[in-house]
Amino acid sequence: MAAAQEQLHVAMEAQAQDQKCRDFADQYWQLLKTEGQKTRSLDREAAMEACSAVVVVVETWVNHVSLQIFMAFVLGVDLCISATQLGAGNVDA
Repeated sequence: MAAAQEQLHVAMEAQAQDQKCRDFADQYWQLLKTEGQKTRSLDREAAMEACSAVVVVVETWVNHVSLQIFMAFVLGVDLCISATQLGAGNVDA
């Protein structure tokens, strides 16, 4: 009877140790899963920052080119008006 109780006690200890290992593995898996989600979230944030930077660069470039085109148009119109006015001034004189 004592041998049977000893075997039962050893079996119960082994079962308790096995349960501890399973609990640890479950907790570790949950931790890894949470860390993976945080990493994906940080990757997503980094991608959004990079996209925002690209948008700012493109927007700056477009504004610069638009300003140059506008200035060329304005200067071209001013030059045409000046030439017309000069030509008209010479005709009247």
